[in-house]
Amino acid sequence: MQYDLKIINGNILTEDGFIDSIGIKDGKITSLHPKQNESYKDLYDLDGKYVIPGFFDAHTHMLISGLQEIRLNLENVTDINKVIEIVYKRSLYTKEKIIIGYGWDESLWKNHEYIKKNDLDVTNLPVILFRKDLHMASLNTAALKLLNIDSKDGIINEELLRKIDYLTLPSEEEIINALNISIKKALSLGITSLRDIVDLKTYNAYKKIKTPLNIYKALYDNFYFEGFGKNNRDAGIKIFMDGSIGAKTAAHEDYKNLKMTSNQLYNLSKKYWDINIPVVVHAIGEIAIKETLFALLKSPQYIRNSIEHFELIEDPLIDMINDNTIISAQPNYLQWASPSGLYEHELGKEWLYKNNSFRSILDAKKHLAFGSDSMPMNPFYGINFAINSKYPNQKINIYEAINAYTNGSAYVLNKENSVGKIDINYDADFIVLNENIFKLNNISNIKPLRTYIKGRLVYEK
Repeated sequence: MQYDLKIINGNILTEDGFIDSIGIKDGKITSLHPKQNESYKDLYDLDGKYVIPGFFDAHTHMLISGLQEIRLNLENVTDINKVIEIVYKRSLYTKEKIIIGYGWDESLWKNHEYIKKNDLDVTNLPVILFRKDLHMASLNTAALKLLNIDSKDGIINEELLRKIDYLTLPSEEEIINALNISIKKALSLGITSLRDIVDLKTYNAYKKIKTPLNIYKALYDNFYFEGFGKNNRDAGIKIFMDGSIGAKTAAHEDYKNLKMTSNQLYNLSKKYWDINIPVVVHAIGEIAIKETLFALLKSPQYIRNSIEHFELIEDPLIDMINDNTIISAQPNYLQWASPSGLYEHELGKEWLYKNNSFRSILDAKKHLAFGSDSMPMNPFYGINFAINSKYPNQKINIYEAINAYTNGSAYVLNKENSVGKIDINYDADFIVLNENIFKLNNISNIKPLRTYIKGRLVYEK
């Protein structure tokens, strides 16, 4: 056999440990330890570098990630006064009629207070700034008047956000531009497959984009159309059971923020199960999680549903997870699990450890997939939190974390036998690393040297 690509002299992670070489033909891994005398078209000598499977991000928002770069990016701004300054400076030179920004996080600020209407009245231009989780936005007086919304502090959340869609939704050209920005970023981070949560405009925009990145699309329930699910890249219907912790809309301790009961979720889900479409259920608070688990217990066993986020949990809830339910979690959420962080500030100290229980999920032999929720997109950032947590119910080892972010996510899409491992007959999706991440204490800022999809180089640093 002549390989299209032969890779030698490396430290290549497989299910059974490290090997030094692989052979690739027609986009598939066809040999582990290829013989020295076997021919090849291209040769890559790793010279001791490390190779791991390409990441499969189980939960992304590619449109917002791109728009954040095009519009106003407030991610990682650690001072509310800095946000005000950024908005003011933008107003001085922008040609836009509305200032739209994304990514502010009050848990990074000294007083943990939301940015309000009066803070944003430094300009007469309408200002709309979305919180990091997209479940809340802050508006100034001009924006409230334009939208005819009555709000004393300028804070709106959940369903009320739909009233501002017509002002904030991008054009098709902007959507395509934003998606291309995010695709380029994903490849640079070693992401070779992902599941994107999309509206109908974004779903259709993807048809005009050519990319080697494997993109599977989960469609919001209110955008369902007849025929969705027939495409092999259609990845389920997204349904919300509650909001978020940061927006104070998670269904936590009581049923106030629950969007539907378990029976209502079952009836809605059954509509999709009957046409072989899985559901992708957003559930953050323990009340929302419990109601979701009750509904999914009635799912046909051949349909793989996922619970997204699964944040506030106690061990008895984990025992309720059935075999065809995958926990699609975000290890980067542990950025809010430190003392004085978001979880403690909003929920109290008793919830500092009763969240994101990855260790407990794996110990219970449940299916765990990892994604980023684009907060931020870098998989190494999230993995670093999961392997360094000081809480036993959260902490997992680096091999478990990589598996959750590769083959574990592939399992959600029924791709676990062809994607997410370096093994015979698997897609040759992998990344090359200069550092030995298995010996480092902090890997949050690691970036790949190269990214390959189906044996083809798609990114090089």
